[in-house]
Amino acid sequence: MTEKYMTVIEPVLEVSVQMTAQAAPWLALLRANDVPVLPTTETVELMLSGVEGRYWGMTFRELSISVMVGQGTSYLAHAYNSVRPFAWAERRFFRTPYYYADIDLIQRGVHVQQAGKSLLQLSLDASARVNDEKNEPDVLKIYLPRDLRKSDAVAHYFSAKLEGQAQYYDTAYAQVSVFDATGIAALDCLSQSQPEITAWYVRERAKHSKSATQQDQ
Repeated sequence: MTEKYMTVIEPVLEVSVQMTAQAAPWLALLRANDVPVLPTTETVELMLSGVEGRYWGMTFRELSISVMVGQGTSYLAHAYNSVRPFAWAERRFFRTPYYYADIDLIQRGVHVQQAGKSLLQLSLDASARVNDEKNEPDVLKIYLPRDLRKSDAVAHYFSAKLEGQAQYYDTAYAQVSVFDATGIAALDCLSQSQPEITAWYVRERAKHSKSATQQDQ
C-alpha cells in the first residue's frame, strides 16, 4: 500500500550525523517507553538530524535525536524546533517530542540552545572534504514516546521519507558535544553511550515527507 504523506516540505537543508553507541542506556529508555521493537545487539545506530526549511511562510530549524530499533524503524527520542508554535503543534497534533529551542544550522554544524544555555553541538572541521555522494531515500517508520500516546497501551508512530542528493563528508574531525543533559533523557543517553560518528552527510535541497501519526494495530 502506498504511504499517504500529509506534510511535504522542499527544499530543505538537511545535516545528518550517524553514530554507533553502546546499547545499554538506550535499551533502558526504549523499554521505559514500551517501544514494540528493540535492538538485539550490544551497539545501536543513532541519527542526529538538523533541518532548515520553510513552512506556512516561516523559516524554521529542527534538530532530532533518534535511535534505530530495526530495519527501517526508529524511535524519536527528542527533538527541537526553532519556532515555538511549530514545536507546540508537533506535540499537540502529531504527539511528537518537539520542544522550542534556538538552533543555528550550517552544513558543518548545528548548535542547540535554550534560554541562552548550550545543550548540544554538532561540528565538522572546515578541512573535511566530500568523499562520496548518494541519492538514496530514507524511508522510516518512527515510534514516539509513551507519554504522548492517546492510549497508554497502544504504541504510536508516523512514517517519513527523506529524499535528495546526499554529500558524505570525511568524519575524521567531526564531533558531537552534549553540554547540559539536565532532565532530558535522550541527551543523558547520548552522553552515557559513548557514541562514535560513522557518517556526516548533507542534503542541500532535500524533500521531506511525513504521514499523520497513527496507532499500531
